[in-house]
Amino acid sequence: GFEIDSAAGIYYEGWQIGRVKITPVAQVIFSERTKDQGAYASGGAFADPEDGVASGYQRVLLSPGVEFDWHPYSFYIDVELPVYEHTTGDQLIAPVLVKAVMSYHF
Repeated sequence: GFEIDSAAGIYYEGWQIGRVKITPVAQVIFSERTKDQGAYASGGAFADPEDGVASGYQRVLLSPGVEFDWHPYSFYIDVELPVYEHTTGDQLIAPVLVKAVMSYHF
């Protein structure tokens, strides 16, 4: 299916502890996914357009996070908490999502 995600957020310039800059972040994330589309395979490996009502969702997540910047390295972590979820059909959905990103700035 087709999926679109959008996010809006704010951050605080943060604090400095030695060479480490700490930046708190808050986001609101909206996602919408349409029902499955595409070729059908009897083994279920592809989309099932006949039973496509059993897929798709809308959700809104609140996502507090924090970034640690120790140039040239940075580490970001957030927790995405659902405040609204609407799914079509029976689906497995995680009660909370956790994201961690480690990066190196060239």
